[in-house]
Amino acid sequence: MDRNERLLRLIIILRRARKPLARREIFQVHPAYSSKELKPESILRTFERDKASLRTMGLPLEVLRDDHGDELGYRLTAGKRAALRCSNSERMVLAAAADTLISVPGMPLRAAALNALAKLVEQPVEEEVSKRGSVHLERILEALERGKSLAFGYQSRRADKARKVELDDALLELRGSYWYVTGYDRTRQSDRSFRLDRIKGNLRSIKPGEGRRTQESWSRWQQSVDAPLEAELKWTDLAGPLPARLNIIERSGDRVRIRTRNRLALMRWLCAAPGWHLVGPQGLQDELSARLVRLEE
Repeated sequence: MDRNERLLRLIIILRRARKPLARREIFQVHPAYSSKELKPESILRTFERDKASLRTMGLPLEVLRDDHGDELGYRLTAGKRAALRCSNSERMVLAAAADTLISVPGMPLRAAALNALAKLVEQPVEEEVSKRGSVHLERILEALERGKSLAFGYQSRRADKARKVELDDALLELRGSYWYVTGYDRTRQSDRSFRLDRIKGNLRSIKPGEGRRTQESWSRWQQSVDAPLEAELKWTDLAGPLPARLNIIERSGDRVRIRTRNRLALMRWLCAAPGWHLVGPQGLQDELSARLVRLEE
């Protein structure tokens, strides 16, 4: 589990606590702290760094101490008044904007966007419109943390009526400005994605099934906005790792051939990725050169 996912999970756990949670309670429910492959001292150091990160983000971490000053429990407290005065749909747009920066390693302000997104997830919204979408989000997050499957009614855009869905191995994703839950649909016997604002009726958690999702989480690199594009890249000693889930077709020496559907994401990454050079195709080289010239103006 990477640092960003680890921090977001910790925020969710502490935010829901009705009373301060002891360190052992946090370690029991957070997968990054309960791993048997790590030494206890390593887990403790990671937890201390994560606490410092929450404070750096400006999140209200409450620490319960005994008379000797020893730390007994932790939780994130809500302010008396929400500082974020916007609707839930507007918050999703802001989160999508931060997600755009996060999805492209090497982009300027990526670290700042991660911090902003963490605050955005944690920050309560007061307006009535926020309640319509947040109910499903809260229940899905709770079910996923407990390892449960989901059951709900769903009406797609072209359907005349809603159908019953039972979803195993679910995954919550933000795509653009909409939240989706993806998993193994027992009825269709394959992977399916469902937009949260189209879920009808009661959403509940059910006993986990044996179905397993085959596709990875939705990747911005495979967003279906362009025809599939193949490109050849050359790396140098200064090159960092390629973005996660970028489709790699072939590796040979210092060359890598990749495929993506998101031309814009590839352009943005190449503009900010030291050590990587675009070899071909020529049309893509010309477009990249033009973008770099505009950045220097």
